[in-house]
Amino acid sequence: MAEPSEPFPILTVSVRLARWLTLKYNEDRLKEGLDVWDAPEILPLNAWLKRLWAESLPNRRLLSDLQAKKIWETIIRQSLRKDDIPLIHLASSAEQAKDAYQIIVDYGLSANPSDIVLNEETRQFFKWKRRYEKRLAELNAVDPALLLTSVHKKMEQGEIPIPRKLSLVGYLETAPRLADWVKFLESKGCEAIWEEPPTDPFFSGAELRAYKNRKNEVVQCARWIRSIYSPEKTVGVVVPSLDQYRSLIAREFKMELTPNSVFPDKKGEPPFNISLGTPLANEPMIWTGMQILSATSTLQPLGTLALLIKSPFFNCGRELNSEAIELEHEWSSQRMNSLNIDSAPPSAFDDFFKRWSFYLSQTKDRLPSQWAKLFFDTLTELGWPGEEDFGWVSADDYQIYSAWKECLDNLSSLDDAIGVLIKSRAITTLNQILSERMFQAKTRERPIQIVGLLESSGMNFDQLWVMGCHSETFPSPASPNPFLPLVVQKRVGVAHAGPEWERKFAQESLARLSASANRVIFSFPEMDGVKELQVSPLLNRVSPNPSPEIKISSTLQSALQSKPFLETWEDPLHLPFTTEEQARYAITNFPGGSGALRDQAACPFRAFSAYRLQLKNCDIPENDYDQSERGSVVHKALEYFWRETRSQKKLRELISSQTLEERLWDAVKKAFTSKAGKIKWQSQFLAIEQKRVFTLILNWLEMENTLRTDNFLVLHQERNVKANINGLKLSLYIDRIDQTENGEIILIDYKTGNNHAASLKRWFEDRLEEPQLPLYALARESNAVAIALLLKGKGKSQLRPVGDLSLHLPNLTERKQLRIAGTEDWTEIRMQWEAKLNTLADELIEGRLHADPLHKTQTCKNCDYSTLCRIVESSEDLAYEEEMEDG
Repeated sequence: MAEPSEPFPILTVSVRLARWLTLKYNEDRLKEGLDVWDAPEILPLNAWLKRLWAESLPNRRLLSDLQAKKIWETIIRQSLRKDDIPLIHLASSAEQAKDAYQIIVDYGLSANPSDIVLNEETRQFFKWKRRYEKRLAELNAVDPALLLTSVHKKMEQGEIPIPRKLSLVGYLETAPRLADWVKFLESKGCEAIWEEPPTDPFFSGAELRAYKNRKNEVVQCARWIRSIYSPEKTVGVVVPSLDQYRSLIAREFKMELTPNSVFPDKKGEPPFNISLGTPLANEPMIWTGMQILSATSTLQPLGTLALLIKSPFFNCGRELNSEAIELEHEWSSQRMNSLNIDSAPPSAFDDFFKRWSFYLSQTKDRLPSQWAKLFFDTLTELGWPGEEDFGWVSADDYQIYSAWKECLDNLSSLDDAIGVLIKSRAITTLNQILSERMFQAKTRERPIQIVGLLESSGMNFDQLWVMGCHSETFPSPASPNPFLPLVVQKRVGVAHAGPEWERKFAQESLARLSASANRVIFSFPEMDGVKELQVSPLLNRVSPNPSPEIKISSTLQSALQSKPFLETWEDPLHLPFTTEEQARYAITNFPGGSGALRDQAACPFRAFSAYRLQLKNCDIPENDYDQSERGSVVHKALEYFWRETRSQKKLRELISSQTLEERLWDAVKKAFTSKAGKIKWQSQFLAIEQKRVFTLILNWLEMENTLRTDNFLVLHQERNVKANINGLKLSLYIDRIDQTENGEIILIDYKTGNNHAASLKRWFEDRLEEPQLPLYALARESNAVAIALLLKGKGKSQLRPVGDLSLHLPNLTERKQLRIAGTEDWTEIRMQWEAKLNTLADELIEGRLHADPLHKTQTCKNCDYSTLCRIVESSEDLAYEEEMEDG
């Protein structure tokens, strides 16, 4: 860049280049030892032309790009039949038509329209073009594509002064219209300087590196920057497909270059700038606000309502967060799927719902500016985002809010372009504006620049890394405009019109990049998912450099995992009952019943967290009909059935009289009335579930009647019994207690899932993993001589017993019991259980609490307290298993 001896405009091809050249100019002045200097006039060409146009006091207004696009969109919509509108994408077609108009102006194609009109698409476009130009005349407006032409004309008329000197930087492709204007300036005595970047078509000293995938490529680039970085040196990272790499680069570069940024209270700016922003519509603040504005009914899904009332972007979310969580739990416990905010039960959020409901009632057609005011007023009344009291936790929040207001201003500017709108079109238009507005927080220019291919034109660095140099990027596929004949576009050299242009552009770009730094690295990923990639054939002159990967990582995770930095801390293995707990549990039952011993067997830390610390799982209950509810309905149906049937004798009478199914249907319907309220409005699903439960229980009953010969009597259902295990008092509920004709007691537990096939083995492990039925058998009220699981197997129901072999229960055989329990004697089995249950009870009372999962990965996977015990992080085996599952 030439240094101005006297001020003259330096006009760039992009905003990013203007900012970069300004940074470099200021750094040069600092190196010269200056304290103050005149700010250079470095700005994009289009911004400079707009300023000249405005200063000339024109009698016509200049349309914005958005206004022009919406006029095109309106004209296209009006030209189509209603049946044809769904066949095209209006916004995309308007953008393409706008670009075609720009091409016609830039390349002078309108001088000979008969040469252009060669196909139906082009003829249709020229019809739109005539209507568009007529609309411009009606509005007395200038299209953005005609800005340069209009400034040129005013310069010819003497209404705009001609500069004595100017410089154009970063222009790789010069359209004829721009070239004609520069020639005009030179003919009037202006010194026009084209700052053409140097090129190196031989790639002298450049390196080529291959990596297995994008992530590996980005991580190695970040570590390389870390290894060579110094504040006085500039580093460039050019990424042709920056939209595909952006989120990956942002994450990995932050982790490597600013490791502390993972902490919530560390909000420092990273030492790099990424040129490509993200759509404003994706920002959480904007997305949350649009959930309010986009709603079309007062009947809202509970998931949406819960999210909004907890959002910190609304007053209610900031001031009533605990109330919001309680209300969400209440909604979920009632198994509600949606709520009408007009008839919601009284709560602390009545004002929020009332204001939102008022907005939903506003359906009168309005101008865009009137809709913009309604949108702004509605969200402001709801305390979104609370400009005065929110406190703006970061500068980004304020910038997002400012960008939102600019988008509303853009919507307001469309009154003349599109006229009166219905509400849905106003919301659609606002969503388009927000999606097309790329947001990037404004920060100081940094020595590490991450830019796209076009933005890199005119930029020079000390070190440069060019990513993604595979054959699908260099050269890129051609993308000609669909509204202009391809042959015409190729003939006049329109950008991106054909593969020849793309290849030439790719060659020139790579040669320019090769000369734009002292050291240049080209890289590419060998795989994109399952797709194999090849290096660009345009880099065949660059010798591959199989340099070893940089293993040293600066991420916080790597630092924490480095063993020299770890301290050893041994937690106490026991925390016995306190005096208060001893007094409490001497009188009352220990919480959890058999579940407390089951968790103690699975992992002592889980039992300590759940029952000693009494930590609660705060997960929101599912709105779906889940497995626990299915089991509850089955239990209830069996309770209703056996309450009337009572015995095997009565069951046989029902079967012989063919009234069993009628009796069972009555029980099933009663159970669904009392236990399945969540699906009572889903008539078809309710019928399917009733049929499923009916079939399951009928299968059970037929199996019991056929296989059991003990002429049993059902004594109790859902029976509450007490157990005292070495001083640990527990309250238990037994699903069913049967009595044989000889007076023996059998305890039965219903299992409706498919994962209980190994339950018998779990009764006889070293640690009693399934203590429920053994506890029932030892309870003093039971006097049981057998316990059994009545469970749903693969395709059929089964009775899986352990007990006194003289009972002759189905599946109760010497061989099976000996193989599982190691003994045939029921008394010895009870003694084994008693010893193991005593051990677990003693562990609870003595406070054995260290994390010791019984089945490693599986136990921890189903635990709610893994983030508290942190065993995955401390165990190499578990960490490896988790990594394998994620990978």
